[in-house]
Amino acid sequence: METKTQTETEYIVSYTRGDALRDGVLVDVSELAARLRWRVPVVLTAGILDALSGDSDQPLSMRPAVVAALAAAGLSLDETVKLDQRVPFVTPGPSGDVSGVVVIHRGDAFEIVATLMLDYED
Repeated sequence: METKTQTETEYIVSYTRGDALRDGVLVDVSELAARLRWRVPVVLTAGILDALSGDSDQPLSMRPAVVAALAAAGLSLDETVKLDQRVPFVTPGPSGDVSGVVVIHRGDAFEIVATLMLDYED
């Protein structure tokens, strides 16, 4: 009888949306987004937040480029958007136009959420 042994170690890595929020990789802007008529929780990646605000120490709701990005991303969406589809938008930033994408997808508890990120982020 032949016995098989496992020679490779398997790793399962899970990095959740909640983990990314705690680490500052994602920034929750849901309260501001709700005021702009978003109906789902919304986060920005640290990359797009940096491109939109630079070193600003103002609250997110007072940063015109963040508000403009939420508005532009919202306008880019329509009823035909599918989950996990990357929908492009362009918004003015402090150093010129910022190209981003908005993705509507499932969150940690399978709820519908949105993430705004730079067009080259994943």
